[in-house]
Formats: sequence, C-alpha cells, structure tokens
Amino acid sequence: MWPVELIAERARDIILLIGADGRILDGNLAAVRAYGYPHDELIALNIRDLRAEETQPDVPRQMREAGARGILFETVHRRKSGETFPCEVSSQGAELRGEDVLVSIIRDITERKRAAEAVRRSEERFRSLIEASADGILVHRDDQIIYVNPAVLTLLGYADAGELCGKSPLVVVHPDDRAAVLERLARLGAGEASVPPMEQRLQRKDGSTLMAEVVGMHCEFDGAPALMAIGRDITERRRLEEQLRQAQKMEAVGRLAGGVAHDFNNILTAIQGQCELLLQLLDAQAPARRHGELILRAAGRAASLTGQLLAFSRKQVLQPRVIDLNHSIAELKIMLSTLIGESIEFVTELDPSLPRVKADPNQLEQVIVNLLVNARDAMPDGGRLTVRTINEGGQAQLEVRDTGVGIDAETLPRIFEPFFTTKKPRKGTGLGLSMAYGIVTQSGGTITVESAPGQGALFRVTLPSAEGAVEPTQAAVPGPAPRGHETVLLVEDDGDVRQFLLEVLESHGYRVLAARDGVEAVRLAEREPRGAELLLTDVVMPRMSGPEVAERLKPLWPAMKVLFISGYAEQSLGAAGAALLKKPFTVVELARRVRAVLDAAT
Repeated sequence: MWPVELIAERARDIILLIGADGRILDGNLAAVRAYGYPHDELIALNIRDLRAEETQPDVPRQMREAGARGILFETVHRRKSGETFPCEVSSQGAELRGEDVLVSIIRDITERKRAAEAVRRSEERFRSLIEASADGILVHRDDQIIYVNPAVLTLLGYADAGELCGKSPLVVVHPDDRAAVLERLARLGAGEASVPPMEQRLQRKDGSTLMAEVVGMHCEFDGAPALMAIGRDITERRRLEEQLRQAQKMEAVGRLAGGVAHDFNNILTAIQGQCELLLQLLDAQAPARRHGELILRAAGRAASLTGQLLAFSRKQVLQPRVIDLNHSIAELKIMLSTLIGESIEFVTELDPSLPRVKADPNQLEQVIVNLLVNARDAMPDGGRLTVRTINEGGQAQLEVRDTGVGIDAETLPRIFEPFFTTKKPRKGTGLGLSMAYGIVTQSGGTITVESAPGQGALFRVTLPSAEGAVEPTQAAVPGPAPRGHETVLLVEDDGDVRQFLLEVLESHGYRVLAARDGVEAVRLAEREPRGAELLLTDVVMPRMSGPEVAERLKPLWPAMKVLFISGYAEQSLGAAGAALLKKPFTVVELARRVRAVLDAAT
C-alpha cells in the first residue's frame, strides 16, 4: 500500500472514489464505518444509494460541477440502517488509469450542526430576552448606535429604531452628563471589561429628562466587537426615596419639636398659673398689675407657639368631634373675607354630598385660616382664591387654590417644615403650614401641594369620613370658678406645675394629696384609708404614666374619677372618652374642669 493510500485509509473523514456514472469505485475504512456497509457491498453501490431521498435531484448537477471545477457543499447521506446524517462534501474531478473519476472527501457534521442549532436557539432566546426586557439596551460601535431594544424606544419616546440607529449614543444623554459618559467610554476603550452602574440623566425625544441607572460593557454584536449600555429608569424610585427622606426628616424634626414643646408647656403652665395667682392678690389699681398682665400676655403668645410646634409634630392633644366641614367654611367665610381683603376675589364651591369628618373643629378651622392666609400672601397684587370641597370616593376633600406667584421646585419640598418661610423678617414665624400639616396628619388625613412659578398653588386636604350626627360645640360657662370640698390626689412630676396646681386646688376648697410621680402616688394611696374622689394626673411621666397610675389605683378606690392633664399626645389615655385638660390652662379652666369631672354621672 502506497503512503498516500495508507493516509486515505487511516483518515477520519470519509473518502470515496466515484465513477462518472455515479458508481462507487472504492472507499476507505471511515466510509465502511460511517455507512455500515462491508467494503464489498459498498463498492457495489451508486452514490445515489448513499444520499437521502430529498437530495437525489441534486446529484447530477453536483457531479457535473465537481468534475468541471470542484465543489464544496452540504447535503444529507444515508446509512445502511436508513439513518441519515448531515455532511459536508468536498468533491473534485481526477483521472485514474485513464478514467475520469470524482474524489469526494465527506465529513460528518452532525455535531457541528447540533452545536450551531444550539447556538441559534440560544441567540433566539437571548434576543427574545433583550426584546422583552423592561431595561433599555443600546448597542453602539464606532460612535454609532447599531441596535436599541423596544424598551429604549418606550423610555425615550421614539417611534422606531431607525430614529436612533446611526446616531451617536450621546444623543440620548443629557448634555450636563455627557462628560461623565465620555470618561466611562474611555475606560472601556482602555480595556476595562465593564464599568459599574452610574446614575445619569437621559434625554427623551421631546427634550424632557429621566433619571436612569446605566451600566456599560463590551459585547459581540453581529459577529464583531461592540459596546453595550443597559439602562434602568429609576425616576420613580428616586421620587419615592426623596419622599422617604423628607418624611424621615420631618419625623425627626417633629420629635425634636414635640419634646421641646412638651417641656416648654410645663414651664408655661407654671408661669401663667403663678402669674394669675399673683394678679388675684393685686388691687386693680396696683402699679405692679400692668407688669403681671404683660407677663400673662407673653405667656399666652408662647403657649400659642408651643401649640403650633405640637401640631406640627402630631403630638398636640386634639378634641375631635363629628363636624360638617361645609358648615365650618360657611361660618368662617365672613371673617375670612375681611382677612383676605378686597383685592382678591374669594370664591367657595361646596359639595352638598360632602361626608362628615371627625376632627378638632378649632384646629381644623386653624388649618383653613392658615391655608387662606398663605394664599393671600402669595397674591400681593390681587387674584382669585377658590375654596372647594369634594366628595372624593367617600372621603372629604378640601382644595384651596390661588392664582399667585407659585412655588419653585427647590422650595416646594420644604414648605411644611417648621420655621421655614420665604417671607420677609417679622412677616411670619414659618409655622403656619407646618401646623396645618401636623393637624391634618394627626387627624388621619393627608395634605399635599401642587405648584410652579407663575402658576399659583393648589393645596389639597383629604380627611376620612365619619359616621354619626354633628356634635355641637360646648360653649364656655361664664361666672366665677366653682369650688369644692373633695379629696384630690395630684400626680405631677414637674415641681413648679405641681406647686401651682396644689395652690389652686387648696384655694378652691379641696383637700389635696400631692405626689411627684406614679410610684409615690401608689404608695401614698396605700396609706390613705379615706381615699380620694378625684385623681388629677399628668399623662407623660417617668417610671409610670398617668393612665398606668389610674389603672393601679382603681382596685383601691373604685369610685375615684380621673382627670388627665397634658400638652402632649404621645401616649394613649386608655379608656375612650377619658377626661383631659390641655396644658397650659388658666386657673378658672382648671377649677371648672375639676368640678365638671367630679359632678359627672358615673
């Protein structure tokens, strides 16, 4: 056997020698193994016998082309068993012993075809994922966009890919962020496999912007290297994060404001109370009386300030009742018209189907007044102020709209912060809107604002509906403070406030047992056989709260009544409808409330 014959015999590829009529003249060992015919049977076959039926019509043409100039093609061959397999055929004409023949080298490409099919399917799946992805995917090469998926078109407002392909990828980047993008592209060009996610602004077709998180990386596209950018719209996430940060900031400021106001209320209660007691001792013509009255007036203003702080911090003690919001606005309208002034057109649009709400009527009226004053100040040259109520899905909605100067985007997130104001010095404390925010939130509602420079502002207050009849407002009873003779257990941790309460109660005829906290009150009660008709206790105290004191004393003195005092609504009072006196209060208010609780039916 010649070396060339030895090589052919040991080759892994099939080698066939085919006559001009298609008869197989010879075949190597690989052919015997591949087709399953013994050598003597193989050489008795025609090439057509080894071809799959569907490929039979191609045989004459392929043999002519192979004999003329050689040919390389793919086809399907058949084994003796009938099984078929794909193959790649290289056939070339030759002369052997004076006879024209074809030498065909045949390679089984089953595995190659299988691998190619797997790749095709993988690419189809990958393309389907890309096409269906909610993230925008943009591929570019040589500073030209060559592919964008549908998400890019949706995010950026383009009708089809042709509007972007062929353009620079920077066309979708906000001008102020292009320098940063170029720096990242340079890093990819220098060999970095990918660059970490970066938040950047993208520019839509209409010129508007969105905030996106974009990552860049190398890829292969259509068989050539390219760069791919994957972007995710995080505009809504950013907005929610900003809302959360704002809420957390407001909560922190509220806690600080509430704590300060609570301590300050105790101080004011002592100052205001002792000043009242002092004025009772002074003759109407006494020179010192004027100074005492000035102190009392200043204490009143300070009490109003702490009330606003507590309202903002949602720790103000509210006295909610079922009210008709439309009726409250109608009653306020005459007073509000004077407050707003003649240069402003004041309009009310009240929905007769508005549901009732449960809120502190005085505090809710303060919210309305603050919103209207804010609107008035936004229209120094006049305008239109509209107060509207709407039944919004069973909830009561109040809208206050003005045609004033509007609020810019930088100021808008801060308008409910305490002490924040855009007004000139001495033109406001910056607590009006923060107080409105606190009262509405504490009442279970929401308050929002929509505004832009030159387009006025719309404040919207939404309150949950309430069942039941409208509850009348209790009018103040004129006349002197009532007196009594009963025993009162007084529990107050602030020494100055405790001393004031002790003096007022004793001066009005009551026997007083005073304790500095709940623990001392319980010990005192255990040693007091006569008991007490009334427990007068602060709500927020160290070691034991007022409601806890009342609960501990109930088994000892079952007939005892309870009056809580507090300027701070951090803790629950326990039983619904528990009597409460808000700090700071006057001597007369204290005496009347004590008497009212003692005289109330059990």
